[in-house]
Amino acid sequence: MMKFSISILICLFSFAVQGQKLSVLDIDSEVSKIDMDPGLEHYSFDTNDVYNRATDGGGSLEVWLLGKEIRKISQSIFLSNAQFITTVYLKNDQPIMIVETENQYPYDEQRNTFNYAEPETAYEKIIYSWHWEKDAITVRTRGESWGDEQGVDVGSYTSLLATARKILSRDSRQLRGSK
Repeated sequence: MMKFSISILICLFSFAVQGQKLSVLDIDSEVSKIDMDPGLEHYSFDTNDVYNRATDGGGSLEVWLLGKEIRKISQSIFLSNAQFITTVYLKNDQPIMIVETENQYPYDEQRNTFNYAEPETAYEKIIYSWHWEKDAITVRTRGESWGDEQGVDVGSYTSLLATARKILSRDSRQLRGSK
C-alpha cells in the first residue's frame, strides 16, 4: 500500500512539472507570435519626456498595439555605466512574460572610459505566468541584479503598464507623430 501511495505521488508531481514546462513553452510561443506580428503598431517615447526627468544616458519607452490592445511594452533606461531594460508581453490585458535585463558597460583601463559599444549582460530575470492571480509563476534568473531583489513583485510592472496607457490616451495627433 505504501509503494502504491508513493507511486501516485510521484505521478502527480511529474504531471505538475510537465504542465509547468508546457505552460512556459506555450508562453514562449505566444511571445514569438507577438515579436513577429507585422500588424502591430509601434510607438516610441523619450523617457525624459515621459517621466519629466533625465537620466545621464536617456532612454525610451516603446509600446506595440494590436488595435487598442497593448501587446508589448519595452522600457530602456541608460546610465553612464549600465542599461536597464524591462519588457512586458501581454495577452488579453494580462502580462504573460516579463523580462528584466541589466547590461553593464565594461571599463576600459587603457582608455580610462567605459566601452559603450559592447555592453555585457550582468543579470536577466524572466517571469512567466498566464494569469498572475490564479496561476503559478515561473521565474528564471541568470547573474546577479544590482537591485538585489528578493521575490517577484508584479505590482512594479503594473505602473509601467499604467504609464503606457496614460501616454497612449494623449491627443491622437501627438500619438500619430510618435510612430
